Amino acid sequence: MMKRIGFVALLWVAFGLMPALAKDDFLRPEEAYRYTTRFEGQRLMVDWTIEKGYYLYKDRMGVTTAAPDVLFSVQWPKGEDHQDEFFGKQEIYRGQVSIPVEVNFGAARPTTLTLELKLQGCADAGLCYPPTKWKTTTAVPAATTTTVAANATPAKAFSMMARRPEEPMCLLMSISSNGLVIRWTHDGVPRTADLSTG
Repeated sequence: MMKRIGFVALLWVAFGLMPALAKDDFLRPEEAYRYTTRFEGQRLMVDWTIEKGYYLYKDRMGVTTAAPDVLFSVQWPKGEDHQDEFFGKQEIYRGQVSIPVEVNFGAARPTTLTLELKLQGCADAGLCYPPTKWKTTTAVPAATTTTVAANATPAKAFSMMARRPEEPMCLLMSISSNGLVIRWTHDGVPRTADLSTG
């Protein structure tokens, strides 16, 4: 009888340890969900790498900043449809996903920007992580300006020459910087036309 009780107690201990051992097989959140941040012009990119067997809930993610005069507009890509046991129909992200964020800076453009990343995810094996907030700092590149070359200086006069077989001399036409056309015809008499007035 004592042997049977000891055997049952041993089974309870063994099965009681199984959840603890299984829990150790799961990755920590920072291992399951890794990210990098970078700027592409005015656009901030948050690149997520999600380990196989894990996923993130789209509606439980966020990108914010406490920096003054900085506005974010997050463009969430389409996720994978997922029927969740607790939250019902959801969109989730797996594998690689890039989140573009349009950034509108105020009067002063900072050199760095502190971000707060919100996330919540689960493992396919059944473990779900609580909602998490991570803070990170990313470098902000200097603003780039696009310079359009203006026609500040009028084009220099140019010449066009054409010759007709029946004409012994060349037809010469010159356009000056003030829009005046001078035509030298085969008879040697200059004729002008003003293009500046349309």
